[in-house]
Amino acid sequence: CETEIREQARKTTLKPSQKKRIKAIEKFLKDKSMDSRPVFQHYYEDGENVVYTNTHMLGVISKEDAEGIDENLNLKNLEGGIFPDWRKVVPELVNNDHETATTNYSEVLATHKKNKANKAEYDIYIVVFNNNTIGGYNAGYLLHCFEVLGQDAIIIERNKKTWVSPYREPGDIA
Repeated sequence: CETEIREQARKTTLKPSQKKRIKAIEKFLKDKSMDSRPVFQHYYEDGENVVYTNTHMLGVISKEDAEGIDENLNLKNLEGGIFPDWRKVVPELVNNDHETATTNYSEVLATHKKNKANKAEYDIYIVVFNNNTIGGYNAGYLLHCFEVLGQDAIIIERNKKTWVSPYREPGDIA
């Protein structure tokens, strides 16, 4: 009954893009593989943000953008639930010393489907950054980001590499 009431309220109060975002977050949180770790089937309110994770992927979205999410999934309703300090794992972009890459939904989806069809061990999407370095990202997580953000393209930012291979001269592109 609660679910039906919540769904009806969503239909009348939320825009279609907001409904899709909330459903994507709730689907992520209700993943059966996390049944043994209930803290990861809940979101955490941290100031003006809603934070959620499954230990491999982390989502941070403003409370305003997550309005309408099932309150039963709020960590404060789970007795003894302690959420990890998520800020320690998110690197800060140092000044403007970072790389960017634009990633398109259709390309990530195609790679995800190809990985599944080939029964690839890892579901990886390769991103080429603006200085021709590459990074590998979990395609399923990128698809989740597209769903939550409701966009066809996203910009990925990361700090420039500071590690130098012992086989290269400093300043060489790795």
